[in-house]
Amino acid sequence: MHKISPSCICHWSETSSVVECVLTGNILLNISLTKSIPTSLQGKSNVSLSCVPNPPIDSKQKDVKPVCMLIRVKTADDAKQLLKQLEDNKK
Repeated sequence: MHKISPSCICHWSETSSVVECVLTGNILLNISLTKSIPTSLQGKSNVSLSCVPNPPIDSKQKDVKPVCMLIRVKTADDAKQLLKQLEDNKK
């Protein structure tokens, strides 16, 4: 478990990476983090990644395509720390 900002915590396990909101307990992101997932900084306080959503965003579509996810954090330092943690925990 790593605190990435005053309001978010990351949980890393063998099968998934979870970003959870401390204030509400809501799961903000639950993905399988692999080396093939591109991650990058976007602007000052955003981290971008592309992944295949599960469950699919549109359940009527037969072909599930990768989508771009944008994780917004409060500060540029939070974004750099989150990106580093994502890179360090890719399997």
